[in-house]
Amino acid sequence: MINVLDDSQLTEGLFSPVCSLCIHEKDEHRRCSAFKGKPIPLKIWSGSIRHTSPFPGDNGIQFESARK
Repeated sequence: MINVLDDSQLTEGLFSPVCSLCIHEKDEHRRCSAFKGKPIPLKIWSGSIRHTSPFPGDNGIQFESARK
């Protein structure tokens, strides 16, 4: 049996198509090394922006794949 998590009813998903695959994501919801003390912007969290280039407030830290 395969379990599927459907978070489509939530305003912001529990998992991000970008951030959940990044080495900088923290164990706290919408937190990472780039956006110290602030939530990851929804444009990045939702996957609208892949965050492979600088984004305002990212402290020079962009996406790095956790899958190597």
